[in-house]
This record gives sequence, structure tokens and C-alpha cells, in this order.
Amino acid sequence: MSATPIVYLLHGDDELGIKTFVAAMHAKLGDPATADMNTTRLDGRVNLGELKNAVSTIPFLAARRLVTLTGALGNFKAKADQAKFIELLESIQPSTALVLIENAPLKENHWLLKWAETRPGAAYPKMLALPRGGALVRWIQDYARGQQGEVTPQAAQHLISLIGDDNRTAAREVDKLLAYVNYARAVDVDDVELLTPPVPQGDVFAMVDAIGSRNGKAALKMLHNLLAEQDALPLFGMIIRQFRLLLLYREMQDQGATQPEIVSGLGVHEFVVKKIGGQARNFDLPALEAIYRRLLEIDERIKTGRVDAEVALDTLIVGLAG
Repeated sequence: MSATPIVYLLHGDDELGIKTFVAAMHAKLGDPATADMNTTRLDGRVNLGELKNAVSTIPFLAARRLVTLTGALGNFKAKADQAKFIELLESIQPSTALVLIENAPLKENHWLLKWAETRPGAAYPKMLALPRGGALVRWIQDYARGQQGEVTPQAAQHLISLIGDDNRTAAREVDKLLAYVNYARAVDVDDVELLTPPVPQGDVFAMVDAIGSRNGKAALKMLHNLLAEQDALPLFGMIIRQFRLLLLYREMQDQGATQPEIVSGLGVHEFVVKKIGGQARNFDLPALEAIYRRLLEIDERIKTGRVDAEVALDTLIVGLAG
């Protein structure tokens, strides 16, 4: 049994939580230059040969190497492919930490989670879910305290009402609000009202409606209207969130979940769930899974500077809506 995990499986919709977890692992490799030399970041397009080379490389001036692999599990649908992937995982030496990242929660009976259960100590599965409702209020307050500041519960609640349940956006807004009050007092509702613009979530709903009805012209017009009001990257995050909710709704519906169970599972207001249910009728589950994988691939390309966010959004809408 390994004293330190070798394979980490991070899954869930809390992208900021996953990013923070990986950043802490990266920091443990040593000074930034040494850590960067011993870190390899891969995405779902990598093949097993390339992955094997990455995890077999000896660390340089550090105790371990860190290899991250994002969005790859969808490539291993056949039993034979899963067996080859697991064989590779079991061959990794303790001098390497492989972090498998899936930006959506895996089902409890997922084949890799089952494998991880058989490798206690060597495999470390962790589900990181977005905090919602009261949990998000507490998350905002805890985040503010971690930045040596304070946000009142009322201000945190008002912030959520303006931006939705995206903790990445919440973190950016809290940083801005704390700087505004100069960390000298608690951020209050008036500060939030002054500095935080509301996210046009309703317009995103309308755009997804147009995508679902294959009205590409209308969807593109709505996209450009939204881009005139805000940056492309936060907007792209909202689109990812919307399709994640659609995917989760469709999965739960197909499994026979009741409406109250879906409301509880999604962690959003019943009114929002009803609207999502109407949109979900435009997509079957395989289509939503394919769209969500595509969104995560584009997200990775935007964040690594391989594609311009606005160009990626235009291309995405054309591809989805025609």
C-alpha cells in the first residue's frame, strides 16, 4: 500500500475547488521554477503512449512529478480500453502523482471509482461540488476571511442573487469588493449593489433555447448582445453551467427521479428547474454529454491561450445551432 496516493481522481462541478486542490499539490513540489519543471498538463486528446511517457519521467530536483489529465475518461468507453488504462495506472511509480480531472460528478458506479475502491492509499477519489444556497453564503464568507477580509451574510446573499451560484465569479467579485473597502471593514449590501453588475442569466436561457430549437441566427444575435455587455470568459462559464444543469437534469429524469428530487439534486430554485426541464426536451442524453465534453475542451483551449474566447463562442454557437 502506498503511503501517499499516486492516482488522484478529482471530479465534480466545483472547478475553482479542483484548481485550488491542484495548485496546493503544485506548490509542494518546491520553488515555482522547480515545480514547473516537474509538472505536465495533458487534456483528453492525449493517447495512452503519451500519457505513459509523461508518468514515467523521473522527477528533476524534486521528490515527485505532477501530471494532470483533464477530461479524458470519456475516451475509455469500451471494456478493453478501460482495462488498458487501469493497467497503466497500476504501473505508475510513487515518484509520480497523476491527477485525473473530470469537471462533472461521476456516478457512484463509475468503473474508475470502483477501481479506486480496490486501491486504498494508492488511489484518492474526491468529489468537489459547487456550494449552493446557504453553503455558498458560508463559502463566500470563508473565502473573504482567507483573504484577510469580511463579508456580511446579507452582502453574500445579495451577491449570489446578482451573479448566480458560480463560486469563481464570486471569488473575483469578493476580491474586488475587499479592495474597495480597503480590508478595513466588512463588505455590506450597499457595496455589492454599487460594484457588482447583475449577470444576465435570463438572456443565457434565451440563447440556449435558440440553440435547442436550432435557430442559429437568433442564438448568434443573443450571443453578440451579451458580449457587448460583458467579457467572453465569464459568459462562457455561464454557458458551461447551463449545459451542466441540462445534463444533470436529463440524467436524473432518465433515471426516474421526481421533480422534488431533481430540484434538490440540482440545488437551484424550482422555477429555474422548470425552465431547464423545458430546454432539456430539445436534447437527448448522448447529445448533452457530447456538448458538455466539447465545452470543457474549448474551456481548456481558451484558458491555455490556444483560442480567442469570442471566436470560440461564435464557432460553438454555429456548430450547435447551425
